[in-house]
Amino acid sequence: MNFAVIIPMHNEGGNVVGIVREVNRALSENNHRADIVLVDDGSLDNTAAEIEETVREHPNIIVLKHARNAGFGVALRTAIREAVERGYDFVVFMDADFTMHPGYIRYFHGKMVEGYDFVIGSRFLEGGGMKDVPAWRKMFSLAGRAVFRICFRLPLTDYTQGFRAIRGSLLAKMQLTETGFPILIEEIYQARKYTDKFSEIPFILTGREVGISKFNYTPKVLWDYFKYALKSLVR
Repeated sequence: MNFAVIIPMHNEGGNVVGIVREVNRALSENNHRADIVLVDDGSLDNTAAEIEETVREHPNIIVLKHARNAGFGVALRTAIREAVERGYDFVVFMDADFTMHPGYIRYFHGKMVEGYDFVIGSRFLEGGGMKDVPAWRKMFSLAGRAVFRICFRLPLTDYTQGFRAIRGSLLAKMQLTETGFPILIEEIYQARKYTDKFSEIPFILTGREVGISKFNYTPKVLWDYFKYALKSLVR
């Protein structure tokens, strides 16, 4: 299957070269050929220089750049447009900070081969979990899991993290608008209209070793997440 791995980046200096090497190692070990799409979302550190280094080392890199930091959601939307134009069968989304191990890509691939359209890495399935993750993030994940399981009524146990695979034809139907992390919930909310082929794989989320988390829990961000729970009750 023709697929890509999308990795959004903002100030990920110290992670870029390593994560690309690990993704390509995982692809090679499983005889998978895929593009790696890096989105530099207006980084102000040495992320751009490290991306240039990876391009020289790896021929399967596609680089997309924002002149200014536009937000996680905008970075994903930029990558999704590119993915749809290139006609990938599916796309794996992951972070650059080594909190999501590239070795799990083979399990996403397996689920896509089985015919699923939307596959999420779950911290709550047997074999999954969280290691060295701050307590506040665990609390948010548990709260989101409880709310969205009730409101979305899908066969999913995890909703609020971004390690996932989505079929290209499904991405092409989405009209995503979120600029920040709530795009992760918007994807699921919109996907419900077009498919019932959801699945999960267990994975262990780990704490980042280099850099700092880009997520912050402002009242607006929380509303932008949970408004989709309310919308799902009336649509």
